[in-house]
Amino acid sequence: MDGMRGPTFNLMIQFKHNPDYTKALLTLQDKLMCKGTLKMDIGEVDDPNEELFFFPLQVSFDVKGYFSAAMVDYRERLERQAREEIVKRQLRKGREEKKRARKAREIIKKCTSLVEKLTLDLSLISSSEVCMKHRPTELCHDGAKLAVEKITDTCRNYQASMVVVTEKDLADMTKTLKKVVTHAKKCVKQAVALADKVMVAKTMALPTLERALVDNGCELFFERLVASGYVDLEGVTLLAPVDDAFLGEGLEGFDEECFGVHVIDGPYNTGDMLQLNGGYTQPRSENERHTIRTRMDLGGRFTFWLKGDSEPRRLVKAIKPDVNVGGGTVVHVVDKILHPSDAL
Repeated sequence: MDGMRGPTFNLMIQFKHNPDYTKALLTLQDKLMCKGTLKMDIGEVDDPNEELFFFPLQVSFDVKGYFSAAMVDYRERLERQAREEIVKRQLRKGREEKKRARKAREIIKKCTSLVEKLTLDLSLISSSEVCMKHRPTELCHDGAKLAVEKITDTCRNYQASMVVVTEKDLADMTKTLKKVVTHAKKCVKQAVALADKVMVAKTMALPTLERALVDNGCELFFERLVASGYVDLEGVTLLAPVDDAFLGEGLEGFDEECFGVHVIDGPYNTGDMLQLNGGYTQPRSENERHTIRTRMDLGGRFTFWLKGDSEPRRLVKAIKPDVNVGGGTVVHVVDKILHPSDAL
């Protein structure tokens, strides 16, 4: 279009399909029209000359019915359905988040109830002077108390943040709480078991250490304990060799180093030694190569050997296990003497 100045645009006008309107528009079709001054969102064009729009009027009809009432209703219905679907998704998302938050609160509530129960169990131990004077029970009680406090701290942290938006967040929280709860329950159970043994030993008419060893054929071992000043042992586990184990060597065959592996702090039955720490129990000897390994064969017979043994193993068999003695001591009568110096 010669002489056209300024930008151009398309103007779409919707009108009722009326013969008069149609005739008027067809008459103006292809006529050059101009009107108005160019204005933009940023204001009028900085030009002293007036900017005019020149455009030929082109007429076309809605032969496809795009602007028909039915099509307009159809488009409005689609838009309305799209908006409703968005609202539904938002409501569904909100409900799922509330459900996860509610489940998280229920888990924390269960953990809080469990903490109260475990705390009560520990308070019964701490209130017993007999149990708290027993060093292994006291240490076990203190460790269990720390484990229970960790449950409380973990629950408090989740309550403060309460960031449970996705299923992954809920799964992570559940996994973390399950881990600390399992550990705390295990610690409390061990503390209660030790306390029960101490109380049973205190209340039951159990034999003295001397009587238990002499009656089970370990008189020489008792003499060795007396000679070394270990006769007042309480609340420990003893691997007591029978008198036949001293044949050919006498009391000198059981040297001071042997006490490091034949005396274990804490009263442990063979079942405890088999299950705790994968069957490994550390005796009084601090050398890790002197750790006592407990195993049970298919016939139910227990054996003990030093973890650091070379071949052949320095192994002893339990002739009579789980002999409870006054003072909370447990004696396991064995057939031989364990010599730590032989463990290479």
